[in-house]
Amino acid sequence: MKKIYLMIKTHNVTGCKYLCKREADNDRDAIRYSGSGLKWQQHLKKFGKDLSTEILYICPTESKEEFRTIAIKYSRELNILQYPFLNMVFEEGQGGSRKETNGTHGKKWIYKGETRTLITIDKLDEFIKNGWTQGFPDSFIKHMSIIRKGRPAYNKGKKMKLPHEYKSKQSKRKYYIPKLPYTSEMRSAVLKECLNRPEVISKFKAPRKPLVTAQNLKTGEIKTMGRHEWWKFDKVNYQRLLRGRQSKGWKMVLLAGLEPAT
Repeated sequence: MKKIYLMIKTHNVTGCKYLCKREADNDRDAIRYSGSGLKWQQHLKKFGKDLSTEILYICPTESKEEFRTIAIKYSRELNILQYPFLNMVFEEGQGGSRKETNGTHGKKWIYKGETRTLITIDKLDEFIKNGWTQGFPDSFIKHMSIIRKGRPAYNKGKKMKLPHEYKSKQSKRKYYIPKLPYTSEMRSAVLKECLNRPEVISKFKAPRKPLVTAQNLKTGEIKTMGRHEWWKFDKVNYQRLLRGRQSKGWKMVLLAGLEPAT
């Protein structure tokens, strides 16, 4: 039966510490876990994994809320956000950080020269008046740029999961069932319903461009029609009419109330 372990990892070379949790079947498997914090992993990469482990608390996996309370209590008592601890957030047994346990929540980074520090927002104005600047110095930004240069993306070479491959958190099923796809039959039905709406039909029937009024030079007859209707009527070239020229004996005229809009 698995249990949750709350442990302190101590580096035997540097003396740095790390508070962590691990779910394991026995003490041996729990102690083999070295910790996964960002700063802590960088420290282990640089100085090796010569570690000592102190087990602070053990409880069944069903008692996660109880474990969370104990873990936060130890995090505060040990002040794990300060040296010699290399934790970046309080340990609460959930993995990652939350608003109430994140040591940087509600704080801002400021610098003065090459000195950097993290302060609460209510003290920001006071520090800025004393010559501090919000953000990071150029030397630090340049240093981080050099470190990250050439690093592959975290998701390089990884295949994106399909929706049905993710585990469901809201049901007891292993995988959740994705929504039904929007099929071509469904699209066709929606399109047909939209095109049959009266307001859509009237919009399509109305001419999209101003009507053309022209007069037959032989008979004096005057007609007002849409541009393509002129072509269907007698192969009249409406483009010639718009330029003020004749086409098939017709010429555009400007009559009061029938002037084509410009």
